[in-house]
This record gives sequence, C-alpha cells and structure tokens, in this order.
Amino acid sequence: MLSRIVLLGLLACSLSVNAQLFHAFKWKHLGPFTTPTATTNDGSWTATGQGWIEDILITEKYWYAAAMTGGVYSSRNGGCTWKKIDQDSVQLITLCLYEANGTIYRGTGRTHHGQDFGSGILQSSNHGRSWHSTPLAFQHHEQKVVWDIEGNAQEILAITDTEIWKGTTNKNEKWNQKYTVPDENLRSIVYDAQDDSHILVAGKELYESTDRGSSFTVITHRLSLPGSETITLERIAICQDQTKTNRWLAFYGAKREGYVDESLDNGKTWINIYNNRTIERADKHHTEIALLPGVPGAIVLGMFRAYISTDSGKTFTVSTMSIKGHKQFAHDDIRGISTTEDGSIFLATDGGVFMSSDTGSTWQDKSGKGLVAHQSYGLHLLPDDKIIIVSQDLGYMYYQDKKWKQYGRHYGDGGDALSTSHGIYILVGGRIRLIDSITSTRYINAHPNDPSNPFIAYFYQHPTDSASFYYLGNQIWKNTDKKWQLISKGVDGNKQVIRGFDVNKNNPQQMFVSFDQPTWSPSNLTQKLFRSLDGGAYREDITAKLGFIAWHHVTSVVSNPNNTKEVYASLGRIDMDQLHKVYKSTDGGDTWTNFSDGLPKYETIKLSYVPNSKVLIMSTVAGFYYRNEKMNSWKPISGKIPNIETRDFEVDPAGKYLYAVTYGNGVWRL
Repeated sequence: MLSRIVLLGLLACSLSVNAQLFHAFKWKHLGPFTTPTATTNDGSWTATGQGWIEDILITEKYWYAAAMTGGVYSSRNGGCTWKKIDQDSVQLITLCLYEANGTIYRGTGRTHHGQDFGSGILQSSNHGRSWHSTPLAFQHHEQKVVWDIEGNAQEILAITDTEIWKGTTNKNEKWNQKYTVPDENLRSIVYDAQDDSHILVAGKELYESTDRGSSFTVITHRLSLPGSETITLERIAICQDQTKTNRWLAFYGAKREGYVDESLDNGKTWINIYNNRTIERADKHHTEIALLPGVPGAIVLGMFRAYISTDSGKTFTVSTMSIKGHKQFAHDDIRGISTTEDGSIFLATDGGVFMSSDTGSTWQDKSGKGLVAHQSYGLHLLPDDKIIIVSQDLGYMYYQDKKWKQYGRHYGDGGDALSTSHGIYILVGGRIRLIDSITSTRYINAHPNDPSNPFIAYFYQHPTDSASFYYLGNQIWKNTDKKWQLISKGVDGNKQVIRGFDVNKNNPQQMFVSFDQPTWSPSNLTQKLFRSLDGGAYREDITAKLGFIAWHHVTSVVSNPNNTKEVYASLGRIDMDQLHKVYKSTDGGDTWTNFSDGLPKYETIKLSYVPNSKVLIMSTVAGFYYRNEKMNSWKPISGKIPNIETRDFEVDPAGKYLYAVTYGNGVWRL
C-alpha cells in the first residue's frame, strides 16, 4: 500500500507526480472529538467555545444543532452527548433547521468574512442519517444563503438575502415560486398560527403576505419608528403569541437603541412598549425575539447577549454573562433562540448550546460530548508529532500521544502559534503571549507596541533566520530575539487586513504583501498588492500589474524558493469563474499570467510549496489541490476530508505527513 509512503517520497520526483499517487493516500481525522478541559493559571474553571452554533431544533425525540462551521449534530439524551449526522453531506455549512412531516430541512450557506454561498436546501427523512438535495439548489458562485425555513403540513417558505421562495412539503416537492425584494437582509419567517395565509417576513424591512406567500407588502411604516429620526434599520425580528394569536412582537435596533413593539390586532397597528440603550448592539448584531409558552409576560431578546423580560416588556435585564462560573453564564453572540412548551429557553451561540428552565435565571451548558465545531485559525507543528491549534474562544490546544489537551485562559477571535528558540508564541484575539513550553501556564506579554487589535492575524517564520519571524496584523512587525521592529507603518496609511505575505528564501529583501480594507462592503472594498525589494523600507504598489477585478483579493502570495523571479498569487471571492484563481509571474511581479486551469469555483485560502519540492499545494473552502510547473492543470488531493474551509496546513519537516486544520471540523492528516 502506498498509504504508508512518506509524502515527500512521492513528491521528490515532482516532475513526474500524477494524481494517482495522491489517490493512494487517506486522510485521518485526529480530532479533537471532545472539548478538552482547560487549565487556567489558577486552575479554577474550564473554557467554553465548542463551536459556532447557528440554529437549534428541538423535536419530541431529538435535539438538532446546526454548526455554521462544522455541520449538523443530533442528541437523543438532552445534550449530554451529540453525534455528527452529515458525514457524507456535500455541504457542511448550515444556517437553519426546520422539521415538517418527519422530514428535516437544512438551509446551507456561509457568511463569514464577507463571502456568502450555499448549496440551497437539503433534507433528511431518517433523522439525519442521510441527506438529499431538494429542488431548491444553488451553485456556490451564485452567492445565495438560506437564512430561514418555515411552513406548515402542505407548504414551505425559504428566504435568501433578497428572495422569498415557496414550495411544497409533499412527496412531489416543488419550489415553483420566487418573490424578490430589494432588502438584502432577509432573516426570519413567521406563519400565523391561526391563519396560514397570513405570513410575516422580516429583514431590514417588515413584509406581510395575506395570500399564502404568493405576494408581499412592505409594512415597516406600521412600526412605531423613533420620532422623526433618520434611521437605517439593520435587523427586525418578529414573533407571535401562540396563546393570543392576534398579538405580535417586533424587535429592532436604531441608533444603538433596542426597540420592542407590540401589535394586538394581528399586525395592523403597532405601539412601542420598550426602548432603551441598555439593549446593546441591537442595531448591528444578530437579532432574535421569542415568547415563552406557559410563562405569561416573558419575552426573550437575543443579540450579543440575551435579555429577559418577565413583565410583558416593561423592563429587560441581561440574562447571560460572559464570566465563567457565574450562574447566568452563557456564551456571547446569540445566533438563535428556541423555546418549548414547558417554558425552556434554548440559545444557539458562538460557543455552543445553552438551556434555561427558570426563565433565564440560570443557564446550563448543553454542548455535551461530541459537539465539537471549533473555529480554528492556526496550526503549528512541533517535534515528535506534537500539534498546536489556536481556536476562537478556546485559546490553544495541543496534540500529543494521540490526546488533546487545552491550556491558557486568554480567549478571543483569530489566532496562530509559532515556536522559537526562546519559547512558543501564542496569538489570540490580537494579543501575543510567549510561553516557556507547550504545557506552560506562565505567560509573558510579548505584544509589540501596536494599539491595533485585528480580528484576523498570524505569524510568518523568516525563511533563513530561525531567530526571526513576522507578526501580520493591521501592520507588519518583525521580531528578532524578542525585539520588535515595525516594517510597515500602515501599508497604505490606514488599518487593513493582511491577507498574503511572502519573503523569498534566496533573497530575504524581496517581499510581497496583500491586504484589503475591512469595510465588509464589496462595493467599497479596496484590495492592494505591494512589492518590496529592500526588506520593506520601500513598497511598490503593483496591484494594477496583477489586474484582478473588483470583489477579489489576494489570499496568499508565495515565491519560488529557488527562483526569486517566480511568484504566485491566489485570488479570493467566489463570484469569479474558475479561470481566475491563481496567477503566476516569472519576472518578479511585473507581469502575470493565468495559472488556474483545473480549479473549481471555490474560494482559495492558502498557497504554499511542499518543502524541498517543486509542488504547490492550495487549500480552498472545499478541499486541497496540487500542481507543479510541468502539469497543465491543478489536480485535487483526494480522500475523505470534509468539504469545509481549511484555514491552515503544514507539511512536517521530515516530509512524512500533511497536516490541515479545518474551520469547524478539527485536524486532519494525510
């Protein structure tokens, strides 16, 4: 079997490498399969952050959790243990769940970092053991995300950002009608419990249908919008009182104030019952509202945190705290709210599933064994097959002797790790810590004098100087023997997100850096590619030389370690066709040619050389590809690895294995 042949053993003859060699390899999932217990400085509490859960569905026998980064999970024992139920799915990223007539529907999509895509709606009639496509199917390049699915026994509605689709739930399922709105932010659907011809759909605007979803009318003006202020609504959330069906509630934000409106005549007129600045981030964050069956006067609001009212909206109090050990602890970033007939509240959060059975007074973490969908950003290999990964809200974990352990009390977004002769640098939430060893709990603040705190940042090892590395945040810093030097004083004079960075092995004075402005608005997005021939002192803007089109950014840059003139750049954004993914330059970046044959319509992430070879490997949001200069197209590296974003990968120094960390499904080894 070729599966035991070392990777570089096959790649050493890179000029003759072919796809069959890679087919012989099998990916192995290394985990983590459970969330390890964290060890803090004082050992007082455990970390949370099991993964980004976008929606939770509670049925009579099963609980289902939709992990935005890791698939769909089910539990039959109240969240004590979870099982992944979409192993063979063509699309892992799930945003919403709905059940009708024993069939589970899942809406797919990805909404992180400004790139949106999905494959439409999948369905399962056997509790998730297998999934099938429905007639409502999208191609990735269409950039459509299914945000919500609701219906009744006969019909079903689904929404994308701008579309309302209508279908049937019978055996001859059809999606035969589409209603388009200029909203660009549709998020939720509510069927009238007494009259299923009456439907409300909410986004930036509030829409009403009285003909079973065949047509919709904007009714936002009926809300008690704040005075004569000029406001821009970002989110409107709605719910209906199941005991008093003429009663509806709407929650929205304006000028960072949270507003709750009530209608007692089935949506014809609305009055404000609450507005206060204490409802934080209601204008920008995920917005949810729910009523508690059997608990009169109870209203639940969800955005960054959860808020509870027990007096029909006269007052609201914070119900979730971000301090572990507090009786009200539940993870921040509320993504979805579900309630049950017994008055229980379920929160889908950025860090797992939480439940309250006492109207939000206390919360229980229901992210039991098996619900592990970590948002991992960085992977670093240490000697003796040790692995470090850094994940959002979890600090860092390491793999040794086939077991995962977790250390560190510093949590946040983004992350990376790098080992040096004087310790291991850990990057979490834009802060750098230096630890003595992999098991150390002693941190040394090692951050350069940089006030920026970027969402995404990473390290880059100097190719020839083992004592030096680079920190890539909003700016570029070089560290040599614990001393920091600012290489870029703002690449363009403003804060930016560094995407790609390269220092040539044979000429360390030659650098390339790409970035884009963190505007999150594709129409205003600014992408740049710079070149330096003097170690970063002078940077030349060569964006026009590359000539990529709007909406695209350079996700990575890599130069041939044996040829300073040969440079490759991978391009992101999924709206481009498959002919514009990778560009090659043979004159140091002055001119570029297309090098994309064989690549699918997927977002590229990282491009790198296999050490001591002429083979390029590229990770995408849906698998790996490889190519050398003698091949006429890119080829997939086959094997069973989830169809999910791969943030980072490394080939071990001995060339034995390729390690990859996914954004939601752990570490894999080829």
